[in-house]
Amino acid sequence: MVLELSERKLRSLELAGGYWTDDGLSARARWRHSNLFKRGRGMGVEVSYTQYKQSGSAVAWWPAIFMARLRGTLRVGYDNISEDSFDKTGPGIGLGLSISHTRRMKSSIWYVIEMAKYDIKTTEKEYFKDPEGPVGFFEYRLIRDGTDDRVNPTRGTYSSFRVEYGPKGGVSNSDHFIVEASGTAHFPLADRLGLAANLRLGSGTPTASSEVLLPDKRFYAGGSTTHRGFNRRKLGPLDENGLPLGGEVMMTGFVELRFPLFWKLDGAAFVDAGQIWRTHGDFTWDNIEIAVGPAVRILTPVGPLRFDLGFRLTDYEPSEPSYAFHFAIGYPM
Repeated sequence: MVLELSERKLRSLELAGGYWTDDGLSARARWRHSNLFKRGRGMGVEVSYTQYKQSGSAVAWWPAIFMARLRGTLRVGYDNISEDSFDKTGPGIGLGLSISHTRRMKSSIWYVIEMAKYDIKTTEKEYFKDPEGPVGFFEYRLIRDGTDDRVNPTRGTYSSFRVEYGPKGGVSNSDHFIVEASGTAHFPLADRLGLAANLRLGSGTPTASSEVLLPDKRFYAGGSTTHRGFNRRKLGPLDENGLPLGGEVMMTGFVELRFPLFWKLDGAAFVDAGQIWRTHGDFTWDNIEIAVGPAVRILTPVGPLRFDLGFRLTDYEPSEPSYAFHFAIGYPM
């Protein structure tokens, strides 16, 4: 056996674009240099666009900053977020450390400061408040990917865990505590026949003197990756104009049977369930929304093209349509 080694390009430019029903048209451009000053440091510049978010950022990183598998990262960016019920615009800066524990598991911890301005569009303004100043928070994230294929998994598990804490005082005008966890399991049954199941849980609460969670700290669901019986962010509390309010508690999940059709076409049948509750006191098992539906997938090298049609079996939000169509790339995780 003969191996030929070649030096990796130090500079790279990536351009990407696409369309899916959740975010509409999207585009991204990213430039990176992976060996600044010939010392292994790196930096990059990225701009991205979707219907709901436009971002620009500069990132610098330092591999093996204190130990071999520890990497330090500094990010400076500007975000313009335009959701149905609020807008958020402003710069931010973050400092993070990430570590690869094993080939399949990694974690990171960040401290982020945002100087954003909020424009509240919903009529129920008591649930959405502008902090009128900077917001600082810590975030810890743990990810384990035990699947056999990142693009088209058929066996194994994928799990993630996130904790975010924003202490009030010092540089921050708002405080909160958020915990979120998600797990997906894949079970092979035969050639291209398999079962996938997912559960996602989230809980957030304002702490200290804050009365409500900031609009972008609340949980939202509905769409191709959370609940396919609803359009994007339409699961859960809505105001009198049908704008999503999000909530402090989230629970969603799905069970999906995947099977071959012909050529590079696969089919699927799914059951999605879940709900968003405005506050912890509103939580109840009595209003879980359930949807079922068929799906068609076109297998490609970059992941399956998904066409999902969800029909609601429950009707706890009668103002919303009884079905929803979704197009996306990749499997929901």
